[in-house]
Amino acid sequence: SLLQSSSGLKFSLGKALTQRPEDYIDLAEWGSEVSGVAEEGWLRVKDHYLPFTLNGAPVLKPTGEEGTFKVDKDSLKVCGGLRYTHVKGAEDKECGTARWGGRVLGRDEGDGWVR
Repeated sequence: SLLQSSSGLKFSLGKALTQRPEDYIDLAEWGSEVSGVAEEGWLRVKDHYLPFTLNGAPVLKPTGEEGTFKVDKDSLKVCGGLRYTHVKGAEDKECGTARWGGRVLGRDEGDGWVR
């Protein structure tokens, strides 16, 4: 994903997931804390944005201090990889797991999902 890396979560220039590398800059490292303003599912940090969730999993968790969140990847990892299903948004049935660092053949659906 252009938004996440093994080191952290990349800042987006806007409140949208895109497949254009030029739409992402800098990096909020996993385990670090970021402060900003919540806007429609995104955290605005100066002129850049981080999503509160990625693939339905929370990646920004409240620290207890208002407006400050921990950049957390624990919810993303399931059995050594990223969970996939037959239906977008399906929470009840797991079909398998794409291993971290592996390759997945698919097509970008343009809405944050790969088929």
